[in-house]
Amino acid sequence: MDQNQKLLDAIESVPSRKRDSFIYKIKNTLARDLACRLPYGHTKLRIFDKEKNAWTDQILTPVIWERIKSSDIGLMHVKVYLRPVNSLTQAECDIIFNEVLGSEGEATKHGDWIKFRCDGGIEFIFNRRPYRDVQKLYDWMYEHDIDINNLEEYNMTMSYPPLLK
Repeated sequence: MDQNQKLLDAIESVPSRKRDSFIYKIKNTLARDLACRLPYGHTKLRIFDKEKNAWTDQILTPVIWERIKSSDIGLMHVKVYLRPVNSLTQAECDIIFNEVLGSEGEATKHGDWIKFRCDGGIEFIFNRRPYRDVQKLYDWMYEHDIDINNLEEYNMTMSYPPLLK
């Protein structure tokens, strides 16, 4: 049984009212995530084309985003090429501190740090930072195709890198 079928079976086992709110939550999470990636113009998707009965790779555009948001493209018919947060390298974390959040000295001054957990996760700790600084981190992650909204949990991501060139 494939992952999509498992997810569909799990969704179907939930009572109707809760199921509808769960699907709504996933759909809105996907729509918000993709909306944040639109400005970068390079996010790659794999979308199931019902007419061709095949998956095709496409670049996220406002038209595709609107089709996903309006449910013209179903949740089980779209995958986003993203990297998990725990795939960030030490060099990328250094870039985050040095280029996105300022210098390492600036991070130390604020008490910022990155914690690499034994379960493979990464925690970013920001103390006494204005929201705009943290927003720079989110922007950088969206631009670099990092799955910051955990779409992988809902089986909505594909392994990175994509097949498109």
